[in-house]
Order: sequence, then C-alpha cells, then structure tokens
Amino acid sequence: MAAKTLVTALLVMGLSGSVLTVGALFLCAVLDRLHAPGRWVCLIWLAVGLRFLLPGILPVSVPGADSLSGVPAVYRVQETVQRAAAQNPATPATETAGYFLPDIWCIAAMVWGIGTAVTLLRAAVCAHRLERRVALAWRTPDGCYTCGEVTVPFTKGLFRPRIYMPQSVTGTEREAILLHERAHIRRGDTVTRPLFYLAVCLHWWNPLAHLAFRQFERAQETACDEAAAANRTAAERVRYCESLLRFAAGGQSVPGTLSFGQGGVEGRIAHLLHYRAPGRTALAVCAVLVLLGCGFCVLRPETQSSAPLAEPDAFAVIEEMYDESTVSGEDKTLFNAEFFMPVSEYRSVSAVFSAEHPGIDYCSQAGTPVLAAANGVAEQADYTPDDGFYLLLDHGTDAAGNRYQTRYSHLQSLPLAAVGERVTGGQVIGAMGSSGASTGNHLHFELLVNGQAADPAAYGFSAKAEESAANS
Repeated sequence: MAAKTLVTALLVMGLSGSVLTVGALFLCAVLDRLHAPGRWVCLIWLAVGLRFLLPGILPVSVPGADSLSGVPAVYRVQETVQRAAAQNPATPATETAGYFLPDIWCIAAMVWGIGTAVTLLRAAVCAHRLERRVALAWRTPDGCYTCGEVTVPFTKGLFRPRIYMPQSVTGTEREAILLHERAHIRRGDTVTRPLFYLAVCLHWWNPLAHLAFRQFERAQETACDEAAAANRTAAERVRYCESLLRFAAGGQSVPGTLSFGQGGVEGRIAHLLHYRAPGRTALAVCAVLVLLGCGFCVLRPETQSSAPLAEPDAFAVIEEMYDESTVSGEDKTLFNAEFFMPVSEYRSVSAVFSAEHPGIDYCSQAGTPVLAAANGVAEQADYTPDDGFYLLLDHGTDAAGNRYQTRYSHLQSLPLAAVGERVTGGQVIGAMGSSGASTGNHLHFELLVNGQAADPAAYGFSAKAEESAANS
C-alpha cells in the first residue's frame, strides 16, 4: 500500500508538472515578445519545478466526472489515478494457478527508485571530480578562486558559494563576468538550481521535466546576462558575447551547477544583442502574466462531485423485493424467483453445500461472466491464497432483520466492482477463473445469512442450477 501511494503521488505530480511545462512554454514565448525581464521568467519556471516536487498549495474545486469536458486532461488523469489508488487494492505477491503474481506497485516503486538513485549518483560523481580538480584553487584579490584546472567561470557551493575564474580572464571582461556570477549568488540561484535538478532526478523518466530544467537554466543565465550587460555600450556587449562563445565549449559539465557557458549560449547571445527594456505598459502586462502563471502553478485541483443520493438504511435493497408469501413459519426462504444465478452458463456443479464446503461450485471455461445474485454493495474485493480473487457483496437486511451477503471466489482477476460500489442483480462483477487454492476453472458461490454460511439450495439456487445445466 505504501508503494502504491508513493508511485501514484509521484505520477500525479509528474503529470501536473508536465502540463504546466507546456503551458509555461507558451507563456514565456509571449513574455519574450514583450521583452519581459529574465528574472521574472525565472519565477515561472521555478513554480513549475516546485510542482514536480510538491502538490499544489491552494485547493480549487473542479467539476466532477459528469462534467469534466472543460477541465484540463491532467486533472482527469489525477482523479482517475487517485480513485484507482483508493479503490483497487494492490495484488499480493503470491501464487495463483501455479504462477507468481508480483506486486506491480512495488516493482514500479523499485524501478523509479533505481532510476532516481542512478541520476543522483551521476551528479554526485561529477561534483566529486570537480571538487578534486579545484582543490588547490587559491583566493584572488577580487574574491574569486582560481587555479590551472579552472577553464571556465562558474559558481559552486550551496550555502557558501564560491566564484571560480580562469587566470586568463582580466580587465572589463572579468568585471562583466563577475557581475554575472554575483547576480547568481544574490538571487539564490545556487540553491534553486540544485533544487530543480532534484526534481529532474525524481522524474528522470519524464522528458518534460528535463525540458523544464533546461528552460529554467536558460532563464537564470539570461537574467544574469541582463544584469552584467546593463548600462553597457554596444561594443562592450559584443565583447561579453565573445566571452560567452569562448567559454561555451569548456563547461565544467556538473549537472545542476552554475557554469558561465551553460544555458543555450546562442539564444543568450541573440537575446543580449536584441534586448531592450520594456515600456511601462508592457512591464505591467508582463507582471500580470507572471503572477497569473505562478498562481496557476500553486493550485491544487479537487474534484467537486454532486451530492450523493440518500441511500436506504443499511443499504436495505432486499427489503424492497421482500415477498411475505414466500415466508412460512420457520422457513425463511426468501424470494426464490428474485435471486439471479451467479453464472448464466456453466458445464457442471462440482460441489454442493455441506459442513465442509459452505457453498456451490459452478464449473465452466475461464472468462465466463460472473453475475451479482441480487442488488447490493461491494463490501470486500481482494485476494487471499485460499479464495484467490474474490468479491463479497452486502445485500442489506430484510423486513425480519436478517442480513444477507454473497461471496464469489476464485475469480480470474480483481472484481469489476470496487469496494463501496453499488451493483444490481444480474450485473457482471467479474470472470470465472482458477485463482487461489483451485484445481480448475470454477466459481465458488456462498450465501451468508447473518454472517453464517447458508445452503443456497434453500433459496432456489440448486433448482436453478439444475435447470441451467440441463439447458447448456
């Protein structure tokens, strides 16, 4: 159960983040046309990254399943995944008809965990190699660190970041690059970028998570480029772009770190050469779009379903069908003609009710539909080594206060009716199989009265069985 909860939660967060990534791409394209500041674009991608790690913060009601045509597909998927996780118990890892049935949720959690561990290990190995390369770096008068192994400017460190600068970078070029790297530190990029990369490691299978991280990385570098190139002449901007080109091929290749040559150098150069500060109107429009985009990312949709209809006491569906003419003295035979046969066609009855066998076994080929014997509510839908896949229906109480239940065992797979779901007599609730302690395809059918096994023959099932077998 824990594995299922974990996998479904991660899947919902991944799907939500994926949809928001697609939306953020369109929104950022509009912001780019409006020349929005790069630091504002960073906020949108940061909100998307947090959605890959956390569910929404602000709850918002969305229409129920009967009116979901206008709701984004991810919310419908989210509702489906959550409903499946709540209603369908995980299949135990045990033997069924000679085969081993693994727990698919545990397998999914294991694969997910291995992928995440491998991705994190790769980043840790790269970081360790870089740490060894710059272990002998010394501090320069302007506060940077340098040594012969530093070939490209970069910033390293989570809470006490250091700027590493090649010895060959001097003059105005060094000053501009220092402004760029210090902008990273001032805006907390040394924390937010590794945090976003953690989301990528967690959703290693999702290409949209990797795309969102690259967009976030580019937005951060663009924002720092704007800070470094602010109030610079055209010639100084050109030299800054030349520095970008020079260091683009020599990055330190550590995932999640801040390297001067990362973040799509071609796009950054094009942005710098054509960037101009937006006017007041455009700036106001950009601010509204950014607020709306970030606000949408923190919403947590909650399905708003219609109010359920009032249900009879104890789901007393049998009471509506009760016919007093069928009761005589102590013989509590209940509406013989009202029960449905649990199978419409079968080949034989292999066992009848006895003290050692509390039910009737109907034999037929695998996949034969199994029907509900009367109106009721699914009380249990699970798997045990003895009963295999089984379903227990609660049919409520009759006018005399007797409670009736029916059990359908050795089904081919999990029943079609989930726990808590109402069914009607004659409705298909599963398929005949040979799960659990079974020697062949059959349905073991039990009738429980007040929790005790009763002979189904006393309620007309035996006669119907003979008639149905004779006609098959």
